Amino acid sequence: MKKKATIRDVARKAGVSIASVSLILKGVGKFADPTIKKVWAAVNELQYCPNPYARKIFSGETAEHRPTQLLMRIGYRPSYMPLQNDLQNILTCSFSDACAEYGYFGVNYLYRHELGFRNSLLLNDLVDGVVLGTHHREVIESIRGRVPAVLVNVNMDPEIVGMPLVMPDYEPCFQSAFEALSNRGYPAKIAILRVLASNLKDSVILDPGRLSGPMESAARKTILPGGSMDVSCLDIFSEAPGDGLEKTVDAIARMVKRDNIRIFTVLQIGPAGELIQRLNRRGISLPQDAVIIKPDYWEKDLPGTIQIHVDREKLMGKAVELLVRMLERHEVENKEYLVPCRKIQINL
Repeated sequence: MKKKATIRDVARKAGVSIASVSLILKGVGKFADPTIKKVWAAVNELQYCPNPYARKIFSGETAEHRPTQLLMRIGYRPSYMPLQNDLQNILTCSFSDACAEYGYFGVNYLYRHELGFRNSLLLNDLVDGVVLGTHHREVIESIRGRVPAVLVNVNMDPEIVGMPLVMPDYEPCFQSAFEALSNRGYPAKIAILRVLASNLKDSVILDPGRLSGPMESAARKTILPGGSMDVSCLDIFSEAPGDGLEKTVDAIARMVKRDNIRIFTVLQIGPAGELIQRLNRRGISLPQDAVIIKPDYWEKDLPGTIQIHVDREKLMGKAVELLVRMLERHEVENKEYLVPCRKIQINL
């Protein structure tokens, strides 16, 4: 029988102290990212896990589960990005309220580093089902097949991932935005900028096409005097924390000056306020030189923007509804379920 790894083995392999391993596994203390990665790499390689249920996850055994009436929302926010408390409050309250409607208790878990994802409630088999707002391969694969799970607002193919996916229905809002721009005489060219973190691509499950699909479809349905819109897509790979924003500014400035593109949809970059400030410093004024269409994040009174407000309450409500149906043994297809957006605001 293979000898079970100990915390001492993990410390030795990672080149750190036993106390450091203990703190990192608990998610406490301040450690540099390379140290965290070394410890979790050692944990995974040695298959070290002090909890019996967690050992079943590593060995692939099926763990017996007794219903607890507890549902969990799991989200991800990188350690280098602010937590955006207003957004998290909306998500937390929406999930908790949706769970309560079905007689469940909802708990929210937000992790800051994908290699350090370990949740004691999950590992001790105390969760009936999970709503996932994350794209990390390790997290998804540790949950898939263990408890029922539903994805929310992530760019994945539900059939490939093996879970239902709840997404905002962006297309009607984008079509309204494009029609408003065409009525104001903007050139029939749009660039869809997709900002992706290249340093995470080995640990995530992404479907980049899902990011731009509704925008491209809506743009091509918008009939202009000269025909349908000319759509360009550009993937911007962020190599380090924060440089995706600067690369996006570079791309917009270049396209405005070189290609006469004035309409940009920017995806996966966060709030638009700083993006606009940096464009102004490059001599790009909104809405005279460019218009930014920004889904998801909601900011008031930003000139030169068209903002789409996602209805997060309905997103969470639909996700919990599907999750409860799965728990009640109803058949739920692994497909995309669309929820209407709340509103669109045009600041031109």
